[in-house]
Amino acid sequence: MDLRQEPFARDAPDWTHPESYEATQAFARTARDAGIGLILYQSVRDPEHGERGALLTPRGFAPPRLPMVKQTWFLTVSGTAAAWQREGERYELAWG
Repeated sequence: MDLRQEPFARDAPDWTHPESYEATQAFARTARDAGIGLILYQSVRDPEHGERGALLTPRGFAPPRLPMVKQTWFLTVSGTAAAWQREGERYELAWG
């Protein structure tokens, strides 16, 4: 949800009040109850009024769900090195 866009932008004086968080906190409670996970807004305290986001759920910190990809790698270990290889890729770690 983006407070910088209509219909929310018309209430910018409430969202950008320099001393009161009452309107923004009430809005966040309503948004959280509606299942909204993120509110985008313009910073009041940043001299350049940069963009900010209020994360309303811990799911925003979850790692991305990457698609499962099956790969076959071959590992070769000798007395001086280990090598992993598959379809044109090779990584080697030497020691000793």
